[in-house]
Amino acid sequence: MAATTAIRNTIKKLDHINILSTKLPETIRFYEKFLGVTATIPPGDNNLSKGAWFTDDRGIAIIHVVTAPFDPFQTGTAPTGEVGTVVNHFAVEGTNFDELLEMMRRDGLAVRTLDVPFLGQRFIFFHDPNGVLIEVNFRIPTTDPA
Repeated sequence: MAATTAIRNTIKKLDHINILSTKLPETIRFYEKFLGVTATIPPGDNNLSKGAWFTDDRGIAIIHVVTAPFDPFQTGTAPTGEVGTVVNHFAVEGTNFDELLEMMRRDGLAVRTLDVPFLGQRFIFFHDPNGVLIEVNFRIPTTDPA
């Protein structure tokens, strides 16, 4: 068998995730409230009826939510998946762990938390209205042992 030379890895970062949704208005409210991102109209559309792009604090669209079924090439042959099973989970870095956790619990959202001191992180895990698992990572402030 001949040796194969792999190309040099050119992936720099995660650009965005795309989530299929049958609950678009609820999903827009959810992401704006719990992740603090802003829903914007996707390029080529003139409203939020078919989807929303959520931007971070730099204005970069990091989460795309589109109505199911989704056929970006409008050929009738685009790959499809079941809503809620297309993305296992995604992770974002967050701030204000206690404030977010309190708001989620006050709203009755099912959450799980995990502290991993040796990584210097703590996590909140929860599901969006479409069943996608979201992980929010928080850095644990380090204390000076002096």
